[in-house]
Amino acid sequence: MERLCGNCAYGGTAYTRYGEEDEAFVICEIKEIENRHRKPDRYNTTSAVSRMHIQREACHNWRPKEAQFTHERPLTMHPPSQDEDYDLIRPPASRGSSAEQEEIKKLKLQMIQKDQMIASLQTQNIFMSEQLNQAREDNENLKQSVAQVRFFDPTLLAQMDYFTLLGISLESKPDEIKDAYRSKMKFYHPDRFATIARMLNEAYDTLMEPGKRSQYLQKLRADRQGTS
Repeated sequence: MERLCGNCAYGGTAYTRYGEEDEAFVICEIKEIENRHRKPDRYNTTSAVSRMHIQREACHNWRPKEAQFTHERPLTMHPPSQDEDYDLIRPPASRGSSAEQEEIKKLKLQMIQKDQMIASLQTQNIFMSEQLNQAREDNENLKQSVAQVRFFDPTLLAQMDYFTLLGISLESKPDEIKDAYRSKMKFYHPDRFATIARMLNEAYDTLMEPGKRSQYLQKLRADRQGTS
């Protein structure tokens, strides 16, 4: 806060209430009387700091007003324009090309809608491809589960031929038959699956001997022709 009192510690100049310089410091006497009536308890204290605050408040109250020029007047503000063609946000469109502007807006809107539709179709395509892959995987797992369940159903197990039981084709070689038999026996151990293991042993013994295999093939083909 700027100090204007002549009694201040910085030796400021005192002013009258009209803004004129007061060489006799009459304003200081007025401040003293003002302070005595307004805050007698604070002014009569022995603390110099409190007296300084009292004088500072008085100086602020008696501070002269700022000078004003004689011909000063406020600026006249134009009222806001209500013209339809006047817009601060977007430039006004020419009246002659209003139809063209509307057509351009429609085309832009159609392009935006087309892009959104393409993006939506791409998203749906990705989702459907993922669903298709998941369905194929589930189908394969289901086939494997059904193939394994057939071995535990006595009715289905009795209808299976030796080639189907081992999971090989009719033209399989002895090495392929041996590998298929070993892989099946590792899973269907005789201690746990006695019936399945017994049928696997019968299939292995029959298919590994050429004579028994040829007789079994003739019987199998005759049965298939009779059922067809």
